Amino acid sequence: MGDKEEWSVMRNLIACALAVLVGGLAWGEESVAVAAKPKAAIARPRYIPEEGPKHKWWLERHEAKLAEAKALGKEIDLVFIGDSITHGWEGHGKDVLAELRQTYSVLPLGYNGDSTPNTIWRLQNGELDGYRAKLVMLMLGTNNYDRPEDVLAGMKEIVALIRAKQPQATLLLLAIFPRDERPDGPSRQKNDRYNALLKTLADGQNVVWLDLASVFTTPEGVLPKAIFPDSLHPLKPGYERWKNAVLPYFKKAVGK
Repeated sequence: MGDKEEWSVMRNLIACALAVLVGGLAWGEESVAVAAKPKAAIARPRYIPEEGPKHKWWLERHEAKLAEAKALGKEIDLVFIGDSITHGWEGHGKDVLAELRQTYSVLPLGYNGDSTPNTIWRLQNGELDGYRAKLVMLMLGTNNYDRPEDVLAGMKEIVALIRAKQPQATLLLLAIFPRDERPDGPSRQKNDRYNALLKTLADGQNVVWLDLASVFTTPEGVLPKAIFPDSLHPLKPGYERWKNAVLPYFKKAVGK
């Protein structure tokens, strides 16, 4: 093979190699672009598994609460928003709730295990829509394990959602209930730090702050086991005390 023929073959081989290299680079760039493309945002609540019984239960309760709100009609006297402690109005507090329902229409929106992100999702997805409330009672935060300023930011968003979707309603913002049997308990102190910031969200008119710690604890600050056996969730006597403490606010907002 002559020099010219060898150079021609070599040139063809180089051209093929360059074509493969350029094609590979182009494919690689496309792959990187596809990989870097952000996935569509999925509106899922944090701290709830994406699959499994708890996730299924949580979403089923959300759908049931939307139906319950619709069944109550366009005017609802009282809406309770919170975590398992508020959920307990339908458990240990069910008899106390039944008493309230003799006078008021009540929509309890408490979910076991909820924290601020979960609640934001619920309120953004229908639980405050389609009706007018006269009073919204909010107590939330004991399931958060964030920095106090992060909890404040979450609660600030929740308060803003309630005010935007239910502007005519009085918002009764409750301090997070005492946790741990004694005042020096770590969870009690954590909630105290949260509460010191949360009360700044109240204006005394549209958003009313209420701390019920003294309603539940002894003068020494002890949370009685007879009322809070796990130092977190109240039994029926706790809901009785809760009802009696907030009843004047219900009467003022509803007019009966």
